[in-house]
Amino acid sequence: MDSLYDHPHLVDTLRFPLYAARSLPQEEIRLGVLVTAFVPVTDKDRGELNGRISAALKRLANAPWSYSRIEREEEAPGFERVCLRAYARLPASENRKLVDRARAAGGDGVALSDPQVSYALSADRVDEAVAALRLDLLQQATRQAEAFTAANGRAWRVGDIVYGTGGYRDSGRRTAKGAYADDSDAGDLPASAEAAGVVRTGERISLVATVVLKAAAPDAGVAVA
Repeated sequence: MDSLYDHPHLVDTLRFPLYAARSLPQEEIRLGVLVTAFVPVTDKDRGELNGRISAALKRLANAPWSYSRIEREEEAPGFERVCLRAYARLPASENRKLVDRARAAGGDGVALSDPQVSYALSADRVDEAVAALRLDLLQQATRQAEAFTAANGRAWRVGDIVYGTGGYRDSGRRTAKGAYADDSDAGDLPASAEAAGVVRTGERISLVATVVLKAAAPDAGVAVA
């Protein structure tokens, strides 16, 4: 038997955007620090150099560190300067006296300097938030279909949802999942994010979807598949 999919001209559609957002407390930071080491040009023991760098970074913060590409430059006759940036995610409470702590953590031919902090949420937390926002938007779309059905008696259903469309209250930086992250608009942090006497910051993750509701045209005379 034919279905309405075989007769698209017999299907009425409603198309509109929906918006959902969640504010997440920034409970951690991403710390980047410049690592500089001096080694003899004859030193081929990379393991020994890695050990000295790891020890200095551990004195700064006992956390897993990742590294950028290593650059080597001639510093003085017989010596090379080794430079790289190291990164680690730390509790937000660690964001204190970083310049002094970096300087003090250096030693054994390794210097730490230029600490830089990013409050951007980790990719995992953004992915979790976007997955929850998709469900929020689906629930919104379902409620809209039910409301339109109650309003005119026709059986509206969710026919299509395209996530990550723009142009509707979108601001901040766009994520790989099509959402937007904005740390300047996080005024509705959950109460659990607040502690007495502590100011907490947050980041707002928002997602826009284009929703299409479908219903059989009044004179279609064909059952919906």
